[in-house]
Amino acid sequence: MSEAVRLAVDIVFRPWRAMARLASPASLPAALLLYGAYLAASTAFSLWKPEDFPRIEAEALGGGPGTNEGLLHWLGVEAYNALLLAVFAALLVWFLWALAGKRLWLRVFLSGALTLVPIALSLAYLTPAPGTPTWPLALVWLALAAGLAPGLRRADKGLWRPLASLLLASNAVYLAALPVLAASVLLRSDDLYLTTARGMALWLFFLEIYGVSRVSGIQLGRAACALVFAVVCQSCFAHAIFRLGLMSKDVLKSLLSL
Repeated sequence: MSEAVRLAVDIVFRPWRAMARLASPASLPAALLLYGAYLAASTAFSLWKPEDFPRIEAEALGGGPGTNEGLLHWLGVEAYNALLLAVFAALLVWFLWALAGKRLWLRVFLSGALTLVPIALSLAYLTPAPGTPTWPLALVWLALAAGLAPGLRRADKGLWRPLASLLLASNAVYLAALPVLAASVLLRSDDLYLTTARGMALWLFFLEIYGVSRVSGIQLGRAACALVFAVVCQSCFAHAIFRLGLMSKDVLKSLLSL
């Protein structure tokens, strides 16, 4: 527990020291404890937060998920969240492998071109007509997964543990911001809530660029490209499993609200 607390403090306030901690085998159990704390806190906060707050988010999501969704719903949402985190980690490892080496411009171009495939799929199935078959969507995603498998096998095996620890422990940023988010709900301040949420997302983005660069030994620019490509593909994957009927619309809306 003490290692998890120290890791959380370092992630939020001293990222350079946190990256040194991630090199230790003890970092993964500590990161898992932090992720468990995040799951519990996120579920409790989602159950407590009114469904109409913040107003802009609630309107954008068609009313927004809220306290009337129930515990089982939010546990299901966090299960999908964990699945998407695992998919993101695999995509990130693949893009880090693909972007390593010489001829960076060509590697970025080819990685970007690959990212356009799931984007095109998501656009094609954004508002499908009734009766539109979904088997082409499933087939292309299976082909993409098969195409990524060789790169994952060739990627540095020593990268998985520190990268997993980084992604899990990064949720300490949410735990640190939670008191401010809770205060914004009590004050019914949309501005405070949205500013905190956006600041948290921005801090996470730069933290993970720095962290990915440190744990992988790759330059910051390559790490940023890998992170952006992985985020885009993860979002398209979430849309794909929704269109394939493997995720309900309510769960998708709830994931967007986290």
